[in-house]
Amino acid sequence: MKTKFFIAVLIIALAFGPVVGQQIEIFRTVTINNGKSVSLGEDFSRISDLFESVGDMYGLKKGLYGGAEKIRVQVGDGQRIKAIHFIYGDKKDFRASVKGYELSLGKRTGEQNKNFSNLKFRKIFWEDTRTRFEMIEREQNGKVSVSSILFDKSGL
Repeated sequence: MKTKFFIAVLIIALAFGPVVGQQIEIFRTVTINNGKSVSLGEDFSRISDLFESVGDMYGLKKGLYGGAEKIRVQVGDGQRIKAIHFIYGDKKDFRASVKGYELSLGKRTGEQNKNFSNLKFRKIFWEDTRTRFEMIEREQNGKVSVSSILFDKSGL
């Protein structure tokens, strides 16, 4: 009886093992409210009319997105999008967001925690060969803010 059970478990493990252990490819495209999208590596000039200059980044114009207070992009050489920043402020639950991303992206690649006198910083991230996605929680003087960043690792 124990042998049959062991064989059944072994068959299931062999059948599902590669799927369970696989790293899921991280998303590189974000759909915005007007049906358009923003993708890592894409030519920024194609969608620049949706953005306004904010320092050394470009901010998506208000009304074109939901779920974040602000969405900003960094542009690299050849006007290719190299990072997409999502600023949630205090409206996003960090732990719930991490759990949701673990369901869709799999086990996190890493975690960093730093504590200073009046600043606590926590970063959880997922990586594949082309992309890195970070969830960041920052607490300063009792105020908590959450953000995330999607990076193109190709060195644009």
